[in-house]
Amino acid sequence: MRRSLPCRREPQESVMIESGSRKLGRFIFCLTGLSVLMLFAAGPTLALDQRPHADNLVPEEYATIQEAIDASTPHDTVTVAPGTYFERIAYGGKSIVVRSEQGAEVTVIDGQYEGLVVDLGEGTDSTTVFEGFTVTHGGAEGERSVTALFGTDCSAAVRNNIFTNNGLELSGSLAGMGGPAVTRCWIEDNIIARNTTNSSTILSVATDHCYITGNVIHDNTGDDMIRLYMTAGVISDNLIYRNRDTDGGLPRSGIYAVWGGPLEIVGNWVCGASNGAVATVYPCSVRNNLMCHNGVGVYFIGGAAGEILHNTIVGSSAVGIEISYSGALVESNVVVNSRWGIRWEWYTSAVQLTTNSLWNNETDYVNAAHDQGTDLHFDPLFVDAANHDFRLRPDSPLIDSGADLGAYGFKGPAPDIGAYELPYATPATAAIHLTIDPRRVAPGDTISYTLTIEDSALPFAEAVRRGDAWIELTGQRIHHVLATRSAIPIRPGASHVIEGTAAIPDPIPSGPYRVKARWGSLLDEIEASDVVDLEIGG
Repeated sequence: MRRSLPCRREPQESVMIESGSRKLGRFIFCLTGLSVLMLFAAGPTLALDQRPHADNLVPEEYATIQEAIDASTPHDTVTVAPGTYFERIAYGGKSIVVRSEQGAEVTVIDGQYEGLVVDLGEGTDSTTVFEGFTVTHGGAEGERSVTALFGTDCSAAVRNNIFTNNGLELSGSLAGMGGPAVTRCWIEDNIIARNTTNSSTILSVATDHCYITGNVIHDNTGDDMIRLYMTAGVISDNLIYRNRDTDGGLPRSGIYAVWGGPLEIVGNWVCGASNGAVATVYPCSVRNNLMCHNGVGVYFIGGAAGEILHNTIVGSSAVGIEISYSGALVESNVVVNSRWGIRWEWYTSAVQLTTNSLWNNETDYVNAAHDQGTDLHFDPLFVDAANHDFRLRPDSPLIDSGADLGAYGFKGPAPDIGAYELPYATPATAAIHLTIDPRRVAPGDTISYTLTIEDSALPFAEAVRRGDAWIELTGQRIHHVLATRSAIPIRPGASHVIEGTAAIPDPIPSGPYRVKARWGSLLDEIEASDVVDLEIGG
C-alpha cells in the first residue's frame, strides 16, 4: 500500500563489518522483549555562532572521544577513526555532531559495564547527532538505570549505530530520550541486538515529536521493545523479532504507545510478542504492518481512537484485533490462522468494520464484534505463507477488494486488502555490481571497492527491503571475508551504493584470486552476486 509518511528520511550509509561473515539470516518471525533505548528530546534552540565550525579528529588530534567533545563548541563535529574506545561519553548540553569515520562495525565505544555509555545531556537542539558506532557493555552491576544511550530535554538524531550486549541482570532500559521541553528526535537505521534489561524497555521515548524508522530490533531480553509516552510522530519500517522477556517467554509488546498523539505506526514487521502493537493514544493510525505470531496483533485500549487499516495479521494466539474502551475504523485488514479474529467489549462503541478479510480463525468475531456486511471470508492466497511471504498472489480474491475511502493511494480500481499492494515487483529480483581498485596488489595492501545493489521492485510496491552483503576473497585454497555490511536498506525501484576499503591478508600465497560480492534479503530468498578477478603478487 503506497503511503506518504511525514518523517525525515535522508539517505544513510550502512555500517561496515570487518569481523567475518555474519549473516542475520532470513527473517525469523518470533519476538521477545527488552527495554534498551530511551530518548528524551528537545529544549531551547541555541543560536548559531559566527565562527567556522571545527571538525575535531579522534585520535589524530584528541586521544579520546570525550576530550574532543570537551574541546568542541556548539555545532562542531567530532569525527572518530576506526578502533575500540574504552570510555563513556557525555555531550554536556552541546549541540554537536559525533560520528564515526568508517561506520559502526569498525568503531566501538565500550563502556566496560561502568554505567551509561552515551549521555546526550540536555538542552541541545535538532542539529545534535550521534552516528555510526557500536555501543556495548553499558550498565553497571546492581544499577537499574538506562545503560546505553540517554538524553533529557534534548533534540537529537541517533542513526546507523549498533547497540549490542548492553545491560546486566538488574539493568533498566537500553536507551531513552524525553522530557517536557522536547521538540524533535530521530532514531533511524540502528541495529539493536542481544541486550538485556530487567523487566524494562529496550527503546523508551517521551517527546513531542519522534520518528523511529528503519531499525532492526532482535534477540533482546525485556518487556517492551519500543515504548512511547505522551509522544506524537511516526514509527515506521522497523523489524522487531526473536526477542524474549526475562522469564524466556514472549515480551509484553513490540510497540507500546501510551497517551499522546497523533501517532502513525506504519510498515513495521513485529513477530513473536504478547502484543504486536498496543495504543492508548488519540488519534492513532496503525496501517500496512505485518503482525505475525503474536498474542494480540493490534490492541486499542483505554481511550485510543483512530484507524486500523491494511494490516496483515497472522497466527495470533489470542486475537488478531482487539478494541477496548476505544473507537476505531477497522478497514481492509487480513486476519488469518488466529484463535479469535476481531474482538471488542460490549461497552465499546463507534467501531466500524469495512472490507476486512477473516479466514481460518477459530472464531472470527467475539463479544460485541460482528460482521457489518462488508467483510470477506476467503483464503487470501499468500505467495508463500510457509516461508513467511504474506504478500498476495495475483489470483488472490483480496486484490482490488478493499474500500476506497480516499485517504491513501493504491493501484487498480480499488485498494487491495492487507499490508501489501500489488504489484510488488516485475519480477522480484535484485542485482549487485562490484568494482575494485587496484586489480593487482601485494599481501597487506588495501583495495577500494564500490558495491551497487539494485532492487527491481516498482517504487510503489512495498516497504523497504533489507539485506546483508559480503565481500569475499577466494583462490589458492583460501576463503577470506574482506568485509560485510548488515541490514542494508534498499528502497523499491532504487539502488544503494556502498564504498569502502578492505585489507588484503598478510601473509597470503601469490596467484590469481576472485573477489566475490553477495547480497541476500532478510525477508525472502532474493539474492544476487558479482565477481571480479584480482592478482596478488609477492
